[in-house]
Amino acid sequence: RRFAVNVLAAGDHDHSRRFSRGAGRLELGEWEAGETGAPLLKDALARFECETRERIQMGDHQIIIGEVMA
Repeated sequence: RRFAVNVLAAGDHDHSRRFSRGAGRLELGEWEAGETGAPLLKDALARFECETRERIQMGDHQIIIGEVMA
């Protein structure tokens, strides 16, 4: 029910690639748990911890609408 949005700078492709690989992504030392326990990138431009408010199915995708909690 909770998730994080980490806004990266244009030059942060490495962070994006490592996170997208999945396994071990939180063990890189670049992440920390936020107030809600969501994983936050330490050097992100902006970080939002959200709680899911609605899920909308669109074909084979899902749109998740969240409320910013922290």
